[in-house]
Amino acid sequence: QIEVSSKVDWLDGRGVATLAVYDIVRRNLAITDPLNAAAVLPVGEQSSRGVELNAAVRATPRLLLQGNAAYVDAQFDRFVESVGTPAVAVSRAGNTPLNVPSVVANAWATWTVAPGWDASVDVRHVGAVFTNTANTTSASAYTLLGASLAVQASRDTRVILRGRNLTDRVYAQWTTGAPMFFLGMPRTFEAVVQMQF
Repeated sequence: QIEVSSKVDWLDGRGVATLAVYDIVRRNLAITDPLNAAAVLPVGEQSSRGVELNAAVRATPRLLLQGNAAYVDAQFDRFVESVGTPAVAVSRAGNTPLNVPSVVANAWATWTVAPGWDASVDVRHVGAVFTNTANTTSASAYTLLGASLAVQASRDTRVILRGRNLTDRVYAQWTTGAPMFFLGMPRTFEAVVQMQF
């Protein structure tokens, strides 16, 4: 595994960013059989190369902007899979593993409305993923929108009202090689009370 990273501050410390580039190679590993969750398949070698960027800036005393993005190129380097009946050995070298998006990005904006009151909005984007080792089927990319309001009710109590997937987007959060698509949460609202003792 090789990783190189760097951190930068600007605007007199009000802004910070980190950048990381990595190259990871794993050998002699096993993955869950996409057609039988109770079995595993041996993989000779799998590699991932990518870059990650994180940034945050206090734009004003009341406004905090944050974001991150990642790009990854993951692939099987050595993987021979038995396919069909009778079984035929098929190389999956060069294919992308299941449920690995090439791009993931998030952004948040938090505004302090008044002392003890914070409102925020967030956007999350996840790229398309392959749903089988042959890379013949895939699940679409999706983008989700959320928002929240946090109130410091007392010194030890914080109340958070949160809305997730506000556009009620239908999306596959996870897939199997069957293929089966496991859908993510629809539009959801929740209230959370955090208490310290």
